[in-house]
Amino acid sequence: MSEASRSTLLAQGDINMILKDNINFTTKEQFPALLNVFGWQVRTFKTYKNLAVVRADFYPTGYVLGFSKKAIIICDGEMQIIYDNKTFTDFEHMIEVYGERAYDTFPDWEIKIEKQWAIKRNGQWVKAFTNLSEMPYSKQVRC
Repeated sequence: MSEASRSTLLAQGDINMILKDNINFTTKEQFPALLNVFGWQVRTFKTYKNLAVVRADFYPTGYVLGFSKKAIIICDGEMQIIYDNKTFTDFEHMIEVYGERAYDTFPDWEIKIEKQWAIKRNGQWVKAFTNLSEMPYSKQVRC
């Protein structure tokens, strides 16, 4: 998307149309039901402009997003992105620099290293995924 097109959309307040891709962001009403379909229960999750923030890079390492009877979905790994000619390894640092607008910068990130959601059972790694389209059913991973 060209910068001019993006600026026009932003000026019209349509950033939700850009962000809501159902992979990294989805509606906050839809998100718990979606996890439930896959056999997971959601604990708490971040929201921005009435959207559920799903991408692991927006969460601190160790954050527990969801759980089943036998396992948890936990944020794991490191991130490294370039935005506005600056390298960031922590989204909280982006919040310090850009405020809540940091979420709006996501479409323009140059992603070098991304965090993931790890499924752990009894503290042991079972499987990892980076976005909703890769999330396994809890039964699929015997959790």
